[in-house]
Amino acid sequence: MALLLRSVARQGVCLSKPQSGVLYRHAAPMGTTAKEEMNKFWAKNSRLNRPMSPHLAIYKWSVPMLMSITHRGTGLALSGGISAFAAAALVLPGNYPYYLDLIHSLSVGPVLIGLAKFGIAFPVSYHTYNGIRHLVRSMIRLERVCASEQRFLVLSSKQLYLQMFLFLMPLLLCFSAGISAKASDFQR
Repeated sequence: MALLLRSVARQGVCLSKPQSGVLYRHAAPMGTTAKEEMNKFWAKNSRLNRPMSPHLAIYKWSVPMLMSITHRGTGLALSGGISAFAAAALVLPGNYPYYLDLIHSLSVGPVLIGLAKFGIAFPVSYHTYNGIRHLVRSMIRLERVCASEQRFLVLSSKQLYLQMFLFLMPLLLCFSAGISAKASDFQR
C-alpha cells in the first residue's frame, strides 16, 4: 500500500493517464512457485527413501525422553481428570456425600480402593516432583551432556524412592494401626 501511494504521489494524480502499470513495475519476478518447491522436496525425500514424517522408531530411547513423555502424560491426565470431575460436579445430580456413600455401597475391597488411590496420587506426586526436579536442574545448570545421563538417573532414583515412601507410609501406618487395634481387642 505504501509503495502504491509513493508511486502515485511521484507521478502525480492524473485522471487522463492510466495507473495500472504502477504495481507491476516494482514487482520482483519470482523464480519458482511454492508448488514447484514442494514437488522438488517430495521428489528428494522419495529418492532418499525418507519417511513421510519423523516417527519414534528413528530416535534412540533414553531415560530423559521417557521422563519427559511421562511428565507430559501425567500433566494431561491431571488436567483432563480435574476438568472431568468439575464438569461432573456441575452436571450430575446429588452432592459429594451421596457419591461417597455410593462408592462405599459397592464393596469393592481394599485392593481396588488402594489401586484407585494410587492411580490418583501417582500422577500428582510424579508431576510435582518431576517439575521441581526440572526447575532445580535448570537453576543449577546440570545440563552438561557428558554426565547428564548419570545425574539424571541418580535424581530420578531419588524421586522414585521419595514417591514410594510417600505412597507406602500411609499404608504402613494404617496396617500398623489395624494390627494394634486387633491386639487391643484380643487382650480384652
